[in-house]
Amino acid sequence: MIVSKLFSLLSPPLKTPRIKDLNRIALLCYGGLGDVLLFSPVIAEIKAWLPDASITLYLEERSMGVSSVLVGIDSVQLIPTGSMNKLKLFGFLVNDLKKRHFDAVLSCGTNKFIPYMLAATGIPYRVGYETSGYGQQLLSHQAPLKRNIYASFMYFELAKTFMKPLIGPAYEAFLQPQQLKPIATAPSDRDLEELQAISLQPNQGDHRKHILLHPGVSQVSLSKGINKTWAAMDWSQLILSLTSTHCVYLVGGKDDEPLVADILALLPENLQRFSNLMGTTRNFSDLAGLMTLMDAIICVDSAPLHLAIAMGKPTVAIFGPTDEKKLVPNPEWVPTVKAVTVEDLACRPCLWAVRQQNCETSECLQVSVKAVESAVLGLLG
Repeated sequence: MIVSKLFSLLSPPLKTPRIKDLNRIALLCYGGLGDVLLFSPVIAEIKAWLPDASITLYLEERSMGVSSVLVGIDSVQLIPTGSMNKLKLFGFLVNDLKKRHFDAVLSCGTNKFIPYMLAATGIPYRVGYETSGYGQQLLSHQAPLKRNIYASFMYFELAKTFMKPLIGPAYEAFLQPQQLKPIATAPSDRDLEELQAISLQPNQGDHRKHILLHPGVSQVSLSKGINKTWAAMDWSQLILSLTSTHCVYLVGGKDDEPLVADILALLPENLQRFSNLMGTTRNFSDLAGLMTLMDAIICVDSAPLHLAIAMGKPTVAIFGPTDEKKLVPNPEWVPTVKAVTVEDLACRPCLWAVRQQNCETSECLQVSVKAVESAVLGLLG
């Protein structure tokens, strides 16, 4: 009770500001690269309505690389989760947000102390997810937390909660949910030409398509006992099958080097219509550019999936323990994205809802090579 009264004294009275008074806005996005891409419609929505406002995006260190492809941000600041305990992080964010004199702040994340942290900054307009107890009084507005829908929609509830008091009841009429998927930008034309020169094979006939495979997941996930990708044998069999008619490219980041090495060891040397592109993408922007040159993308539940969706590319995603309904847009709205799973497996999806890591058998990752190949060829038409 004493702590609650102290925060109420530190915080200015909550009121809805005028749009013209919102000149500096802070957005806090916790999570990995994929989480930030799923959060990107929030950034774009606020920037569309407040084009003159300066938007600062706060990201964890593991996600800083994705900022190069985001639309609508003016600056990026670090959330140093890896080097501080929660109490020190709380103090760091309070001080950093205060010294930058923001007019409004929006934070994702469900930690019950987030409203207290935002209130301690003194920023007058504060939006976050609904919470219980006294914390709800410390936010200007609370967004409903809808965990069982497509994650981009879940995040967008924050944007709606932020904008509706500013625009009024008519705001809802402007929303078009089918467009709420990750938003990212590709490199300049010059960069694309350079990528094309070093990456693409000659297209020897119009029937051949360019297909990019990104098999990796982060080492952070693997260290926690979370695996969402195929075995090297499955990837190599898919490559051998697809290269009979199409040009296939294999790419990945530093975390993916062990898996890529295992895949390459199973492929014949000088395989026709195959290119190993490990090392050609220096950053997330390069990967976005490479994707724009492709006719289709094959990946797993990881950040490249959301980037491929943002690039508007036909995409096949292999799903194991996670729920594709929360991570892939509704196929009626985005028909060029196909999630492939082990059919009729009653125990999936289980990750996070039931388990915190893979089970011993990981039957859910035994998706057939033929099913993935059929899905990508179907999208290519």
